[in-house]
Amino acid sequence: MISAAKHPSLEELLQLPIHQRRLVNWLMRHSGSTLSEIATALGGQRAEIQQELEALIAQGFLQETRFAGQSLYSSNLQPIRDQDAHTDQNLPISKPLVAIVNSSGHDTVIPGTSFMLDVSIRNQGDHHAIIDVSLEEMAPELAAWCLSPQESLALGAQQAGDVSFEFHIPAAAFPATYSYTIVVDALQHYPEFPAIQCQQKLEVLAAVQASASASDPTFAIQPATSVTQPAIVQPGAALQVQIMVQNRSDRVDRFRFVCNDLPQAWWKVIYPQAVQLSGFLLESDCLNLNPGEQDQILLIVTPPLTATAGNYIPTLQIKSDNYSDLSFVDLLYLQITPVYSLQAELRTLSNRIKQQNGLFQVRLTNQGNTQRQLTIHAQEVDAQAVCNYILDSPTIELAAHSTATLDLRVQPKQGWRRPLVGGGQVINFNVNFQDEQKHPIMPETAPGLVIWEARPFWQILPLILAGVLGVGAIAYLLWFFLIRTPESPKIVDFAPEDTQYAALSSDVVHLTWRIREPHRIQSLKLVGLTTDGKPATLPTVYDFSRGLPDVLKPVCTMQVDWLVCRNVRTNARKAGEYVFELTIEPKPFRNATGESKKTPPVKIEPMPTAQIVSFASTQPIYQEVPKFDPSDPKVKNQPKLEPAEVRLNWAIANPAQLQTLQWIGRTADGAVVSPAQSFDFSQGVPEPLKPFCKLDAQLVCQAVKTGLGKPGDYIFELTTISKTGEVSQPRKSELVKILPKPPRILSLKLNGQEAQPKYVVAIVLGQPNLMVSLAWKIDTSAGSKVELLPTPGSIPPEGSVTLPLAAKPGNLMFTLQVTSPTGQQVVRAIQVEMFDPNAQDPAAVAAAAATAALSAKQAEAGTSDENGGNSLLPVPSVPDILSPLEAPPEFGQ
Repeated sequence: MISAAKHPSLEELLQLPIHQRRLVNWLMRHSGSTLSEIATALGGQRAEIQQELEALIAQGFLQETRFAGQSLYSSNLQPIRDQDAHTDQNLPISKPLVAIVNSSGHDTVIPGTSFMLDVSIRNQGDHHAIIDVSLEEMAPELAAWCLSPQESLALGAQQAGDVSFEFHIPAAAFPATYSYTIVVDALQHYPEFPAIQCQQKLEVLAAVQASASASDPTFAIQPATSVTQPAIVQPGAALQVQIMVQNRSDRVDRFRFVCNDLPQAWWKVIYPQAVQLSGFLLESDCLNLNPGEQDQILLIVTPPLTATAGNYIPTLQIKSDNYSDLSFVDLLYLQITPVYSLQAELRTLSNRIKQQNGLFQVRLTNQGNTQRQLTIHAQEVDAQAVCNYILDSPTIELAAHSTATLDLRVQPKQGWRRPLVGGGQVINFNVNFQDEQKHPIMPETAPGLVIWEARPFWQILPLILAGVLGVGAIAYLLWFFLIRTPESPKIVDFAPEDTQYAALSSDVVHLTWRIREPHRIQSLKLVGLTTDGKPATLPTVYDFSRGLPDVLKPVCTMQVDWLVCRNVRTNARKAGEYVFELTIEPKPFRNATGESKKTPPVKIEPMPTAQIVSFASTQPIYQEVPKFDPSDPKVKNQPKLEPAEVRLNWAIANPAQLQTLQWIGRTADGAVVSPAQSFDFSQGVPEPLKPFCKLDAQLVCQAVKTGLGKPGDYIFELTTISKTGEVSQPRKSELVKILPKPPRILSLKLNGQEAQPKYVVAIVLGQPNLMVSLAWKIDTSAGSKVELLPTPGSIPPEGSVTLPLAAKPGNLMFTLQVTSPTGQQVVRAIQVEMFDPNAQDPAAVAAAAATAALSAKQAEAGTSDENGGNSLLPVPSVPDILSPLEAPPEFGQ
């Protein structure tokens, strides 16, 4: 095996030429590949690839392994933990990876051509990373057209790169639309961040549509910027960007500029002025271009003086009125230069030291647009320091355009060195400021002065009084040991550490007390009582006959005259209100007396219960969704409507105490229409509610399905059961309505064909009855009334019927009428007129023609429906003879 002596880093990989970097990236995903496999995948000459492999092995990027007489090649990169991390402090990072696709999301391609998909990726993280880019969820045909559906590239911190995928569309490909997903992930180096997914569509057009994309508008940006060459602009200065737009279509188009990544106050767009016929220039809100013309839009970017220094990558978008479904975008790389301006000031609050320390205030004002890190140190001018200089914090971080203050306290080290007489001691000191990044500070040193005043004259009086006090001390000792009566132990303080505790936190009541003369205590008795004086805890007795008991040593300190105990644990742990009593039993001595003392009431709050904060439906009124025919071209391209269903929102406080959640649906009069639904929360959010609920400080559930979609009025009730067994009062929602859908006549057919408003039928007297077949299809809510008049009356929403027509002249009207539960009504009528064409009476023929003409005009003026037009009876040119063109429509024609 031949291997390199070193492990190169990803930073060194980024310095390789593109073709060598592509070879290393491919072997990172296909470790242990042979020379023939590499040549087949990358499409190069074996000799050239062999030379590249040997060069990369010599540099340490690859390693070669011999197995079964063949050479196997693998990557030899250094792991991420051995690399240096770099952080760009000027770029606000929320996610480490940013992906930009050169596609509008719906691309078109012609059979027999190729399609290139480019993905630009930027690593905004703080270390190098290997990024995998793949095409997933592809149809088998689309997967066969893509030579390499998965690529990888290595990017350093704050670096960008491109990945390309090529699709070869065969000439025999059928027109269709294929969906796929672009997945960008760095699982090895950013496992805590989810993969970036981008849904895409590739539409294969017919051959005649090969030039469809040639008419798409184009635009270009000047000056051109990139990740490595951003446009540099100072805060408050203006950057002019020219956007050249070309209308390559054969129609007049309007273009508008959109930028959502920069604040509106940062930029201004100027469109070319429009010229009226009168010669006046008018401000325009868009760019108007004739076919084949091009013009420019002027974008002025003016970052405010308060703009933070760093790199910005806003997306520039041009929207076309003619191509509203397309998105034309480009990136503008901006770099706002840093401004370093920091003012330091030392303010004197109290510079005379008497009984208190000297006090100063350090005020720092960052007028720049970068974050500053400062180290502050105070020291005396003299070599022998007299005072200690105490700052709130020796280091501080200042955000851009912010102000901070620190207190500086000057404290003498040795109090006995205070001057006895005179005007006091003057102490000079300096406060030094240092920037971690060596940026300028004005000033870098701030001088200060403090005066340590001399002692007052009365402080020499203790020397005079010392003798007097000596005599008094001797008299006191005689009284103490010979005359006075020993003092009994006395409880000075006895109280709980806190007045309220919570059973939720498993709190136990802790007590504190102070007792004077503890060496005369025989024992202490501690007992917990209820507010009415009944025992609530077992009594605890502490024996002091041999000194401080071992159980109290961790929480008590016993001196000659005082016993101080803090955080003494009691037996009170259940919810309730307690009063504790401490009783002293003294040791036997002259006039010894015991003492008892009680604490104020102490409350242990019970376990909280789950509370319903809010409960309502997602909307007060729902509309039942009508049914559409999928084959109808009017609704073919419309989005699919979800069936009407009541959905509920609720919020529950204290979700950790929730055991069971129940809801039930009722009608307005209280009848149950949806059985009670119970959800067990003992193990967390149950599986049926996980898509709708989020558990945090509150349990918030949104758009929970109820299964109720039938029109009507409903009221829902929500009930919680806590882990303590407490059941809350049902919380009712407001009245929720589901309105029925409006009735529609989807189709009405006569003898298998879509019915016309009027038919004129020629008959022969004496012939058998004519049979007419009527078929209908109606979309309406349940409970609607459907009638076919004059016969058979009430009918189902979908069906057919065959009716006989007597062969004699006359008019017959069929009426299809639908009435919804709310009273909405839709009607459609068919008029059938029968006449005898062999009638020889001219007057009768003329009368029949006049009647037909009048009926035709009436039908043309007022009779129409959604599925068809009007049929008129033509007026004969010769009263006694009907020409072939003037023959009236008959059934089946």
